[in-house]
Amino acid sequence: MKCLIPIIIIVVASLGPSHRLGATEDANDFIGPVLAAADSGNATAQALVGTMYYYGYGLNQDYKKAFFWYKLAAEFGEVSAQATLGRMYYLGHAVRQDLVQAHKWYDIASINGHEDAGSYRHRVSEKMSHDQIIEAQELAASWIYKFKN
Repeated sequence: MKCLIPIIIIVVASLGPSHRLGATEDANDFIGPVLAAADSGNATAQALVGTMYYYGYGLNQDYKKAFFWYKLAAEFGEVSAQATLGRMYYLGHAVRQDLVQAHKWYDIASINGHEDAGSYRHRVSEKMSHDQIIEAQELAASWIYKFKN
């Protein structure tokens, strides 16, 4: 399944918002296996489902469902989902805007190798107090410690 994810992303992105799940048999047949993989705990598929809900690719756009799937994937170590959680907290998509949580998730994604998360974290930190930054760093360190152990 992992080798199919890049292909799935390209095909789902090409569906665009006009091809929602259920709009055609083909879309439903295509998206079903991705949802099944996500339900079975595949973090890459979970992040993909999050992306599909976030942008409305093949599914109706729904930030709450996107957040749910991104959170699952992030907790399994999926780096792009970790960065996207940072974005969702920063923008207040499906959750109350929370700069501490945004910084935390950008920090985690950056530590785990996300190419742009460090610069996103820097932008968030410019809007935070020193105490908020310390809190976010402590939360990130605690999360990483739990995840690694």
